[in-house]
Amino acid sequence: MFTPTDVVPHVLGQRYGWVIEVKTSKRTLKVSEEYVQPRPNKGTAEEKEVARNLGLSNDKRTQVSERLLAPMDGHIYAEWSVGPNEPAGHRRLQVLVEGQVAARFEFDVK
Repeated sequence: MFTPTDVVPHVLGQRYGWVIEVKTSKRTLKVSEEYVQPRPNKGTAEEKEVARNLGLSNDKRTQVSERLLAPMDGHIYAEWSVGPNEPAGHRRLQVLVEGQVAARFEFDVK
């Protein structure tokens, strides 16, 4: 069940995400997500290496992910969960579908 909100509880494992309606006959869509955290994520050297491999920028605030998503009933979905050492604060997320900005989200983790 998806419930729209601008506030995500800052609780380890709390799931959150987005849903976008799409009108296409394509079986898959190339989706890029640009996610900005409020301040650098503090973590161990191992966690920072994992973050680098996931595409975090040098400032450790901007993460970009790219993937192919298959529309289901005219919608595409993505979700995450609050991780260890993830700071509370304001977030911005921009979602590009096939290279075009499809949605912008702003929310707070608190």
